[in-house]
Amino acid sequence: MTTCATNVEHMKEVYDNIAQFDQKHLSEFNKIIKENKHYKLNTLNLIAKMEYFHKFTSYSLEHLIDVINKYPQTFFGYGPYINTDDYWKILPENMNEKKKTLIEYEKKIKDQKK
Repeated sequence: MTTCATNVEHMKEVYDNIAQFDQKHLSEFNKIIKENKHYKLNTLNLIAKMEYFHKFTSYSLEHLIDVINKYPQTFFGYGPYINTDDYWKILPENMNEKKKTLIEYEKKIKDQKK
């Protein structure tokens, strides 16, 4: 069982690692994950492939992916990423459009219920 202090220290390490990531490499980051649908590299192998521009930890890589997925307006043109069969890839565009359509329908249904 982890303590709050342990979790805080862990997240500090994750944030420190991500803070060292130079955002000029974001397009390379995106390209590697986009191509991963062919290679199907797990998280550790992805980290090794990205090592020439940043040394991620598994936690920092997955946290950055989570942040990009949660804030698509900030990272417009990158992601969304999905983990399928233990490898990361970009959600296919047509799936992203379907997701947007479902969200629109959900909003319409909520409005109609009101």
